This record gives sequence, C-alpha cells and structure tokens, in this order.
Amino acid sequence: MNDIDNEIKRLLNEQVNAELGPRRSPPPFVAPKAAERAQRRWFGAERTPWALPLLAAACVAAVVGGIAVGTSGVLSDGHRTPPGTSGPAPSPSPSHTTTEPNHLTYTTFALGGATLAVPEGWTVGAPSEAEYGTSWCVFPNGTDPDTDSTHCPISFQTLIQPTKSSPGTQPYTWLDVDREGFGIGDPPQYCAPKQPHVEEQTGDRTFGGRAADWRLFDRSCPDGKTFESEQYVVASNPGYGLSASMSDARTHSAMTEIAEYSTLPRQSDQLRLMDRGIVRSTDRGADGVVVSLDRVVLSDADANPVINYNPTTYRYLVPTSLFDRAHVAVGDRVKLETDGVRVLQFYREDD
Repeated sequence: MNDIDNEIKRLLNEQVNAELGPRRSPPPFVAPKAAERAQRRWFGAERTPWALPLLAAACVAAVVGGIAVGTSGVLSDGHRTPPGTSGPAPSPSPSHTTTEPNHLTYTTFALGGATLAVPEGWTVGAPSEAEYGTSWCVFPNGTDPDTDSTHCPISFQTLIQPTKSSPGTQPYTWLDVDREGFGIGDPPQYCAPKQPHVEEQTGDRTFGGRAADWRLFDRSCPDGKTFESEQYVVASNPGYGLSASMSDARTHSAMTEIAEYSTLPRQSDQLRLMDRGIVRSTDRGADGVVVSLDRVVLSDADANPVINYNPTTYRYLVPTSLFDRAHVAVGDRVKLETDGVRVLQFYREDD
C-alpha cells in the first residue's frame, strides 16, 4: 500500500468516526457448538440456492460504492457536474502569461496545433471554420471585431490544401504566398474604382520557429489615402497564415511579436504546398518528370513585378500527364501546387 492509499484510508476513517462516533472493540468470538452448526440450513425450502451469492454480491457492491463515494468526497473540490450534461464549446482560453527579459509580456493560446503568443492588451476570438482551414481573430481588448469599423485587425489561420472535394472531382488547390490573403478570395479594393500605386517588401522570415514567406504591401491611392497590409505564410504542412489587411504601427508591432514568440508544430511533409519559379532543367523518367525551379516572387509592385533574388533551385517530381499538359520549356515561369507529398497542379504562367 503506497502513501496515497494510506492517506485515503486515514481520511475515510476520520469521516466515519465523525459521523458514527468513536470506534468500539468487537465482542469476543465464541464458536457455536457442533450440534448448533448442524441445525443451520443454508439451502433448502426456506432458502433458495442463489440467495447467499446475491447477498455476498450486494455486500461487495455496498462496500465498493461506499469507498467510491468516500474517495470522491475526499478528492473532489465540492463541485459536482450532473451526468449527461455539457456546456457550449468554449472560446480559446489563455494558457499562461510570459514576460521576456526585454519586459515584453504575452499570453499564449493553443490554437490549431500551434501555441500562439498574443501580446499584452490583445486577445483571441472564437474560431471560424472554412473549407481551407480554421481562422481566429486577434484583436485589442475592449474592441469588438464584429462591429468595430476596423473589423478583424489580425487573422491567424490553419491552411488546408487541397480542400475537401466531392467524390470524383478534382481536389481544389488555392494557396499562393505572393497574393494578399494567401490566395483566398479577392483582396480588398483599397482605391476602387481607381488603381493604387503599390510598393512591396518581401522576404524569408520565421513564424513560430518555421520558415515563412513574408510580404508587406504599401498602397497609395490617387486621393492621398494610404493602406498597408502584411502577412506571413508557412507554406508546408501543417500550414499556417498570419495576416493583417489594414495594418498600422500597433498592428505591425503585434504581428512581429506573434511571429517571434509563437511556436508552430514541426514540418510534417517534405514538399511546399505551392511554389513558383523559372524552369532551369527537366529530366523525364519512368515515374514522371523531375523539374528544377529557380524560385521567384511574383510582386504587386509597379517597378519590379518578378523578383529573383534566390539562387537556389528546387526539384519536384511532376506527373508526366501534368507536365505534358502544361507545354512548358526551360526558361518558362511555372506555378505548382501540392498536398505536401505529391504535385497536384503544374502550369505555365504568362507575364
């Protein structure tokens, strides 16, 4: 018997003594005479054969039930939950608050397999489900993203590719790290009906310890208004995105802290969910065509729409049917989409 068993035994004894009074010694055992024992009838007309087993089972149940009730009274906090009841699905709850040596304070939330570090003064809303993933709104305390004019300042979401399709249909692939919103829907029309002047910053950064494609879009409208949007995309399984469609200094600072102090799960599959680049070589084989890409960034900037600062090439095994259908040659710019394991889409992009 270990320490926990001894403690439970002691507490149960104390509870019984409090309710029934101090224990009394049992009377001395006097064995009955042989003649008296012979006259006892355990089975017969007055007693059915199963009466004794039932009596023993009832005694065991009573003892076990008493122990269960006693231990629950000792170990529980006094709050009982009625059987068969449950509450609504809770909104994300903070795990704990951390203060870094630089005095920066953040609270962590467990969201979609990740640990999201939310800066002090910000919180997380309820999840929103969609076919391409689950999203959460990150917003300042005291604001309502559903009614506030700024809506949701920062969105964190899981990225699922391909999306679930009906049986017999082609899986839908959609991810594009170079497009605002990762390729989900259409970006906001900031200067409609006129077109803005766009300047874009791009880079390879980290988000939660994983490699991420970072984009910052600066838009200037003809009427003098300016709009800034920013996003991080982790384009490998499990995929994640962090975005702000209308960023300012406070939002940019919050996104930077979230990207630095959050923790994402490790990459699970070898391939990126999408890639874009210039075809440098092709090698046809029995399993498909090995294509080497010189990765590029497709920018919205007016001055430099195609950015090629990365000298590294990346190899993909493209199914022969997809490669032949694309009609590409060395020097063409292509885009491909995968599920992390195999190439699902491969096509040439025109300038």
